[in-house]
Amino acid sequence: MNNKQIVITLIFILSLTVNVLSQNIDYQPTLESLEKVNPVPEWFMDAKFGIYFHWGVYSVPAFANEWYPRSMYLEGSAENLHHIKTYGEVTEWPYNNFISGAEDLKGNFVKFVPKLKDEGGKFDPDEWAQLFADAGARFAGPVAEHHDGFSMWASEVNPWNAKVMGPKLDLVGLLTDAIRKKNMKVILSMHHAYNISGFYEAVPKTSDPKLQILFGQFGKEKNEEIWLLKHMEIIDKYKPVLSVIIIFLKFNFSIHFILSFVKYPTVKNITSVINTSPILAAKQ
Repeated sequence: MNNKQIVITLIFILSLTVNVLSQNIDYQPTLESLEKVNPVPEWFMDAKFGIYFHWGVYSVPAFANEWYPRSMYLEGSAENLHHIKTYGEVTEWPYNNFISGAEDLKGNFVKFVPKLKDEGGKFDPDEWAQLFADAGARFAGPVAEHHDGFSMWASEVNPWNAKVMGPKLDLVGLLTDAIRKKNMKVILSMHHAYNISGFYEAVPKTSDPKLQILFGQFGKEKNEEIWLLKHMEIIDKYKPVLSVIIIFLKFNFSIHFILSFVKYPTVKNITSVINTSPILAAKQ
């Protein structure tokens, strides 16, 4: 596979950009316990170089960047003008059409539906993993969910997921398996906090419960519950050695944010997440 075929939007040295909580002790469901920060595991300090990448439904329009789902709804933006010219008005041709499938204005059928190479398609997770290994990465993994609300894994929490819709493949599962086969450690990056805190602020309100999930339009309590359950689900299913939470809010991340962002009764669940995932990291 030509390296140019895979667009990696960010290659990073995590040790320079994240605040890390490691799991060398068993955290208890108390504020005092959760405030403690342990030393970073030795493997992480030695690894130094890792790769994560953006790939998802927003790759279909292939215009601007992965923030297309938001920008297409911002009147007068380059993405908005492109969308109207290519697909139609956003009220008539919404973002979810890229998931469910629909024709553009030229009659081309458009849908996020990558197909495995051994089934006649072009997607080969083993080739992707080999590319990361050849680059010298010691750990790698995908953005499991970006702000757009589409889960790239077989989710039981979110009906908008890659196993049920689009390609009908557990893309996160395929990629994490391939990465492990190349003797790299698996990381997963979760960007879904912004989905429920402003990413889709220009999207018209809907009464459709399923669309409310995609566009983060449930009330605060339900939105926060879904946010937490998604993160717990990827840890339970794929057991990454590093779980990254991307926070797009106007204040610094801390464990106090986790406790206030979800709700205090979930402190026990947060403790479970931290104890289960070898590293819980956050980047604002």
